[in-house]
Amino acid sequence: MILTTLEQPILAAVPALAAFTFKFLLIGGFVAFVILFKPMLLGIWRATKLHLKQYFSKEQQNLRLNLKNRQLIYKAVNDLDGHSPSLAAEIRALSARI
Repeated sequence: MILTTLEQPILAAVPALAAFTFKFLLIGGFVAFVILFKPMLLGIWRATKLHLKQYFSKEQQNLRLNLKNRQLIYKAVNDLDGHSPSLAAEIRALSARI
């Protein structure tokens, strides 16, 4: 089969056109999938975020803060124990009331 000069550019463009069409359909399919399943995908995203970064209630935050403060006070008292035992005893008594 002898190709004329007009047919050669058309036949050369067919693979490029097929690749473009495939990419266009692939992107269109992905967009349709996202639009169709958007509520489910958002739910999965939120559940994953909640699982990875848990939020604590105000009560839990206050308990953690109190525990952290107590540990800080105990550390300071243990450091003071060698220098000033009476001051350390007073701080222990004060921290017991908290």
